Amino acid sequence: MDRDEVRPIRRPAPLPPRSAGDAGGLPEGTLASTDRTTRAGQVLALLDADIRGMRRQLEVEILEARATGADTVEVVYRHPLYDGVIGLRRDVSEQDVDLAPEDPYYALAVNESSPREMATMLRVELEEPLGRTRLTPDAAGIQWWGEPAGG
Repeated sequence: MDRDEVRPIRRPAPLPPRSAGDAGGLPEGTLASTDRTTRAGQVLALLDADIRGMRRQLEVEILEARATGADTVEVVYRHPLYDGVIGLRRDVSEQDVDLAPEDPYYALAVNESSPREMATMLRVELEEPLGRTRLTPDAAGIQWWGEPAGG
């Protein structure tokens, strides 16, 4: 590949610290319309709390967040390094732990499947550059990634 064919990544200016009174969080009304008794609802509530508790601004602009079933979360957002609107779809269902309780890694495996850890990983995934992640556009022009692939 010729060097001239490589498209440079835009480097955004660093975001300032959050100002006093800046609530942050998911878009207004997201949690009001979410069933918090489902895993997806729990993960969205924890994600909202994580974002509100940050000392800095979230690197992405979340346009919409929703539970699309008891175990699936979708977040539609803009990332400073990419043009257009991106959607992340994530299965947040409880995963079976394939380890015996006496295994030294059992507690870690159980934690990875908790709603708290899933919310943390979702926040991290939203801020990471996508790299070579395959994106699938929908009719509205949202470029989707994550799993489940259908939607």
